[in-house]
Amino acid sequence: MQATFADHLENALGWESVYARNQKTFGPKGTLGRKDTRDVVLTRDLRAALLRLNPELPPAAIDDALAALTQHDFEILARAIFLRSRPW
Repeated sequence: MQATFADHLENALGWESVYARNQKTFGPKGTLGRKDTRDVVLTRDLRAALLRLNPELPPAAIDDALAALTQHDFEILARAIFLRSRPW
C-alpha cells in the first residue's frame, strides 16, 4: 500500500518518494537530513522550499519562519485539550 500511494504522489503531484526504513542515515548530509528518528519535519527540505518560494527574504526571516512552522506551543495545546474535555 505504501508503494502504491508513493507512486500516486509521484505521478499525480510530482513528489519524490524515499523509502528509507532500513537504509537511512542521519545528520545534515544524511538520507533525509534528520538528526534522529524523533525528527518528524524534514527541516532541510522545508528550508530549501522557504528559500525557493521567498528569495527576497533575509536569512533571519527564513529562520523565523522555519521556527514558527516546527516549534510546538504546548500551552495552546494544553488549553485546547482542557476546553475539549469540558462537559459544556
